[in-house]
Amino acid sequence: MFRVTDGGSFDIDAVMYATTVAPLHDVEETTRIHYHGPLIVMRENTTTTVVNEWRRANEGSQTYTAPTAAETKHGLPAEVTVCFDNSFSRVSPKWLLFQFLKRDLIELDPETTARTEAAVEKTLYKHGTVLFELATVTEQMRQMRELDRVRHASLVHIITGGLVGNILILAIMAAYQYLTLTRFLAHRRAK
Repeated sequence: MFRVTDGGSFDIDAVMYATTVAPLHDVEETTRIHYHGPLIVMRENTTTTVVNEWRRANEGSQTYTAPTAAETKHGLPAEVTVCFDNSFSRVSPKWLLFQFLKRDLIELDPETTARTEAAVEKTLYKHGTVLFELATVTEQMRQMRELDRVRHASLVHIITGGLVGNILILAIMAAYQYLTLTRFLAHRRAK
């Protein structure tokens, strides 16, 4: 999740990519993936896909589920990349808050004979889901707090500048009125 906290119109372009290694044919190939020629080529042959793309967005959130070890037969992690682009804005830089939250999915061993272990794993996963959602909401609230703080500071600068400008205008007007009135009274006395 990301949020633009300062700069211009609070907007930015972003693209999220996921890079994965092609699945193996057999789990036993995992032991040879780092030194067997054809498997090294397969390991190095990665696939990059665009998960999501944001244009002129001020905030964004995305959930990505990487392929499981049961699907890929190798368990090599997926690499998630987010690229932020502010090239459309020639004047104003952007300030961003972003965070990646990683959550492991439940993977039950199909060979497990203990149903109680599977039930405990499912219960733990359910409670972990609640905690993960709580962490997500907490992060969103922190980002909103930071955004409000930045906007408040910006507003304070604008109001302070307006007050200083008004004080200068009033001081110039007072000096002008004083000079004009003293000149007028001096001219009246001279007659």
